[in-house]
Amino acid sequence: MKSPFCPTVGEIVSQQFQDGSFAQIIAVTPRYLGADAMVRTPLSRHTTPSTGDAHALIRSKGGKIRAVLNACPHRNNQLFPVGLTVNDVLVQRAGNVSQNESIVCPFHRYTYNPKGEFVYAPVFAEEEKKPCLALNSIAIEQVGGLIFEAGRGAPEMLQDVFAEASFVRLGIEPFDLKKSVLHSTEETHEVFSALDAMEVFGDTDHVDDIHKASFNQLVDMQNLWLGYGKHWSIQFVGWRKETTLVCDAYRDYREAVLSQGNIPLYGAVWMMFGPYTTFEWYPTDVPGEHVFVVSTFVPNESGGCRNVIEWYVPEALLVRNPELVGKLKKAYAVTAAEDRELCISTKRGRRALVDNGYSNQKLGPIHPHEEGCIGHYYNML
Repeated sequence: MKSPFCPTVGEIVSQQFQDGSFAQIIAVTPRYLGADAMVRTPLSRHTTPSTGDAHALIRSKGGKIRAVLNACPHRNNQLFPVGLTVNDVLVQRAGNVSQNESIVCPFHRYTYNPKGEFVYAPVFAEEEKKPCLALNSIAIEQVGGLIFEAGRGAPEMLQDVFAEASFVRLGIEPFDLKKSVLHSTEETHEVFSALDAMEVFGDTDHVDDIHKASFNQLVDMQNLWLGYGKHWSIQFVGWRKETTLVCDAYRDYREAVLSQGNIPLYGAVWMMFGPYTTFEWYPTDVPGEHVFVVSTFVPNESGGCRNVIEWYVPEALLVRNPELVGKLKKAYAVTAAEDRELCISTKRGRRALVDNGYSNQKLGPIHPHEEGCIGHYYNML
């Protein structure tokens, strides 16, 4: 990897890099919408949490997946109501199987065919019907089981991930969700920026100290190896064979993974793609089976971000050992809370420097191994 671009504190706080802003970078990079596991069966529909449910994925009777904007052209109500948000967590999402291929707005019953064309408006007599706009369809492209908005190069940017030798060695087929279901989604609204979150995500140097009794007791940080593509980086970490001081949540997850006597080939794998999307893999109690997690850190105008987390779980695991998923999620929540403290601390420290005249101070040196993905991230931006 080339010597990393090292931004100033002012550039980080303002999210400016050279002549392009973070928002401009986001505008031209692949936009993750969701996964085919959201709409596994014919005639199923699901809104996309990563875009604030602004889109909906629809699988036709023949199996083709389409994407439309989640807005009826008539009065612009949501075609697929999303549900309620409680304590910043969305507790119910649109995700249903229709009786037929028609798309019916629940508010005024304007009806559209599978291609998104207007076909029916119940409030008008036949002779009074006026042409109505079709649904706004969004062209999509897939990478494995992941769905992106078309035209921004996602397949080209991710094609070399499949050649990453470490995935083969660990028995992971990247982005393969054929045997998985969307288990759950969560979202939080954070005061730190998407850029702050991605920087912490790419840093392993803090694991021993910040995650001493949690994530550090799952993974062997002495067995860390990195993979790089032009638009992505991956951190592979070995399974920790023995624990010292481990919190209850991680003890429970470890015991669930080891319950059948199998030793995982890895403790965790996490990948950074583009400016604000991450992918993670976690072992189960069966070799070659993985829980897959997608996180999208969506920037907001206040300088914070909305963190959307999607959990994709092997269907066989839900039959065999559903408790393992709950234990993994509890362990994950512990690490997320610790990372949140680190992100907030970083944000406040940088704000103190900027407010006191140190905007031009550059960040300190980036360790080529333990912080290598941070350097790669800034180079990519």
